[in-house]
Amino acid sequence: MTFFRTTALCSLLMLLAMPVSARLQTGGIAPAVSATLLDGKTRLHFNAGRGPVRIVVFWASWCSSCRQELPQLEKLYRTYHGQGLELLAVSVDEEKDDIAAARHVAERLSFPVALEDAAAVDGFGRIRAVPTLFVIDRQGKLRLDGREGLQSEDIPALEKLLKSLLAEAPPS
Repeated sequence: MTFFRTTALCSLLMLLAMPVSARLQTGGIAPAVSATLLDGKTRLHFNAGRGPVRIVVFWASWCSSCRQELPQLEKLYRTYHGQGLELLAVSVDEEKDDIAAARHVAERLSFPVALEDAAAVDGFGRIRAVPTLFVIDRQGKLRLDGREGLQSEDIPALEKLLKSLLAEAPPS
């Protein structure tokens, strides 16, 4: 009996020690997000609950793939925002010059942008590469875990997913 208790306790401890990202799964409830935007004043909350379709993208000013992806996300946002699409770009920039560059990039975007250190995004786990994009449906479930980011040719697939999610009835 002691063996089983010890095994169960070790299993529980290993589960708790796992990074959050290992527990975040496509189809599971997405974590809530709270962030202070680059203006330093505006606070944005993406609750884990129901509502619009949401994209959370992690990026950096020095990332060439990010610089290619953000304008494409801007087009999607402008096209589908009126249908219930929300988007938050979270910059992982840390150096002063990179943060200034992130602010410059953000000036050309109509969706909200925050710095990672001003955002509560721990539920997404460690972001090891940028861009990394997550899509959350109207029921608050994670539908796309883009840990490796999207390539330019994947934007049509993203748009197809967004269209299908936006066509779902908003929760009452």
